[in-house]
Amino acid sequence: MNLQLIFSNRFSGRSEFEVSEGVRAWDMMLVITKGKIGCRIGGQELLVGENEILYIPANTEFFRWIIEPIDFFQFVYHTDPASPICAQMSAGKLNIPKQNIAAMAENYALIHHFPDHKALFLHMIERIATEHYIHRQSERHGADGYSEDILYVLRYMNDHLAEKIDLDALANEVYLSHVGLIWKFKNQLHTTPSRYLIKLRVHYAKQLLLEGALRVGEIAALCGYSNAYYFANAFRKEVGVSPSEFRRKHARTALEQKE
Repeated sequence: MNLQLIFSNRFSGRSEFEVSEGVRAWDMMLVITKGKIGCRIGGQELLVGENEILYIPANTEFFRWIIEPIDFFQFVYHTDPASPICAQMSAGKLNIPKQNIAAMAENYALIHHFPDHKALFLHMIERIATEHYIHRQSERHGADGYSEDILYVLRYMNDHLAEKIDLDALANEVYLSHVGLIWKFKNQLHTTPSRYLIKLRVHYAKQLLLEGALRVGEIAALCGYSNAYYFANAFRKEVGVSPSEFRRKHARTALEQKE
């Protein structure tokens, strides 16, 4: 995504903001881990509470206030305007399940004192943007008339990409047989559950490869593959090149564009 971190910080027990209103030339995320705030932004007034994320885009006027003392992380950065995932983000609360945000916040607390925390925070910002994109796309599918059981399966896949997903068990959770789940997927998404899951994992892998910070084996694990060899095969079948070739090609293209 080619983001640039300006600064990050962490606060506990804050009862007021140092800067409560204004317009800034950079993007900002507030990850609230305790308490509640109010915010007027982009023509809307909203409340943001525990395990929720407020996103304020660059050059957007905002007014914010603390309702209950808060603990929060703040990330201030420049966005890559060419990124389709970043382009999907609009002012307000990001569309990410609270349990996912709580898990990410635990990682923020752990890496805050690492010597290379800036690079790690950039990775976390990119993860937030990617998760928001995935969940927003899932909601759009629902607006297109997807059934509740299929929506549940889509959300489960989105939320558990790094885990082994048992499609038979998932079908049972929505009271469908394995064949019934396949039939519904083909009818509503024009693909099978296994093909959809592969595409979802490969899409996430492409984002992680473009970031350039993680090894291929680490990306394989984050995308639900216990073996980097199987991951590379699945990626090649879907994209046409290996993960390493995809990364090199992108790096070469980015360099040519700079020149």
